[in-house]
Amino acid sequence: MGGWRVRFGAAAACASAAFAHAAETRLLDAAACVAPAPPPLFADGFDAPPVPWSRPSGGNGGAYPGNSTRSVFVPQLGAFRDYYVHVPPQYDPTRPWPVVVALHGAGGAGTAPAAAAAVRTAWTAQADAAAFIVLAPIASGASGGWVPGADDAMIAAALADLEAAYDVERSREYLWGYSAGGHFGHGVVLFDTARWAAYGVNAGVLQAYAGTSAPAQAALARRVPVSIRVGSLDSLLPFAQADRARFAVAGWTEGEILSYAEFAAGHVYGSGDVTATWQFACRYAVVP
Repeated sequence: MGGWRVRFGAAAACASAAFAHAAETRLLDAAACVAPAPPPLFADGFDAPPVPWSRPSGGNGGAYPGNSTRSVFVPQLGAFRDYYVHVPPQYDPTRPWPVVVALHGAGGAGTAPAAAAAVRTAWTAQADAAAFIVLAPIASGASGGWVPGADDAMIAAALADLEAAYDVERSREYLWGYSAGGHFGHGVVLFDTARWAAYGVNAGVLQAYAGTSAPAQAALARRVPVSIRVGSLDSLLPFAQADRARFAVAGWTEGEILSYAEFAAGHVYGSGDVTATWQFACRYAVVP
């Protein structure tokens, strides 16, 4: 299983500019989903070489462990933007670490900072157990939601800043979003298929931002593994069900690179959704 790959590079040459970055997906061993053991040493005392797919950012200087707030200048906006970080207790700056970018929902004017802090908190226990970094951006919309063009530039700038401050495993950058964050997350990933190893949405639908044709277009470059989770009482259920079919038609194989689950609740997410998303996404890396 550890050597299984999905290749889409040949088709990528035909894609439009937004989807033209060829990359391939690698399925990792189950050990990738748990906190890593200390790196093995050769008899001469030198560290073992990194695995072939690893792309460490080599960053250093960021505060660890625990929560922090960082500020990054976003050239496209001509302004600084804050974002929230959580670094697990196992963090060691001499080795690269996976990252989950967690996108909050829209709760109304002025709610975005608290919503970003809430999703960081929601992911903290899983991050500490499995040893990965959490990045929680703050949406800029007047309703507490995400603004295309502005917030995707902000997320890219925040990731670049995180990679400079910490040793990030760039082959294992994941995204998760809830509600408006899920709507936006579909677009962030499907419009940049070479960057993201895998992603998940809770109560997020294609129609709200990415568009119903996004899976078919993204498939020309790379089918990014996706987890879709939605409450059986959520008004968005029919849209999520339709999205499941759209991904399948575009070549996502359910049980492999597509996971779909309905749970008995409304427009919510919980710790079980976070755990399920990580358990699905953590097995994937993206290799240029």
